[in-house]
Amino acid sequence: MDQPTLWDPSYSVNIAELDKQHQRLLRAIVELQHALHVDRAHLIIDTVLEDVIQHMISHFADEEELMRRHGFPGLADHCSEHQKIAQQITKFQPVEPCRRARHSL
Repeated sequence: MDQPTLWDPSYSVNIAELDKQHQRLLRAIVELQHALHVDRAHLIIDTVLEDVIQHMISHFADEEELMRRHGFPGLADHCSEHQKIAQQITKFQPVEPCRRARHSL
C-alpha cells in the first residue's frame, strides 16, 4: 500500500524502539483509513483492531519499563493514563466469529 504513515519527525521520542512502535501504530491507522476509503474496512477491521490492541498493550509495558528504569518523575500518572486508554480500547476488541454469530441471532 502506497499510503503515507503519518509519521513526522517531531513525533520522535528519540528512542528508536519506541519510535518504531509509534510508527507501527500509525501504519495500522493508515491501513484502516485506506480500507474505509475503498469500502473494504469490513474485511480487515477485526484484524486491524486486534493488532492495534495487542500492540498498544505491549507498547505500554515497554514504555513503562523504560520510564521505571530511568526514574521518570511522572510515571504513576503516565501509567494511570495507560490504564484508562487500555480499558477504553479493549472495549473494541473483536468478538470471535462464533460469538458474533450468536449475538446477531
